[in-house]
Amino acid sequence: MLCNLFPQGALPKSWVNHPSHEIFGHVPEMKHRGDTLQGGPIRLVAGNYGNRGYGARHILEKHGNTLVTRGFGVGINGVILYIAGVIKPRTPIFCEFDQIGQNQKVAVVRRSTGTVVLGLMHTQDGSPYYAVLTAFDRRQGSGTIVGRTLAP
Repeated sequence: MLCNLFPQGALPKSWVNHPSHEIFGHVPEMKHRGDTLQGGPIRLVAGNYGNRGYGARHILEKHGNTLVTRGFGVGINGVILYIAGVIKPRTPIFCEFDQIGQNQKVAVVRRSTGTVVLGLMHTQDGSPYYAVLTAFDRRQGSGTIVGRTLAP
């Protein structure tokens, strides 16, 4: 059962750490067509299953077989290694929208590995961070490059 791969009682917004760091990188504050994309650390969250799922649980449920086929491994470790393989310093950040506005969703694409979609969230104290919403094998960016990731 997939939920057994997470610590007992892991909540959807519980963080899953990078193999070497607490976070996977940073989205810098960026300006694009007059809008400001807020900066923040990139975190993998435990997430939820299902059609409106997100995070590690969603990636494992919807794309777990691809991760195994591509050699990243089984279970949550495969998800962690895949996300770490995509999000490296200076990886392009794409925005598919004419204006960023309130959406604050971006895609990080590494041509050799795939795509990770990030969404802006806030901690209970209001600090911004980007949660990994989903990840998949598409290796071609869509939209405009608005910046590049920073190291953790």
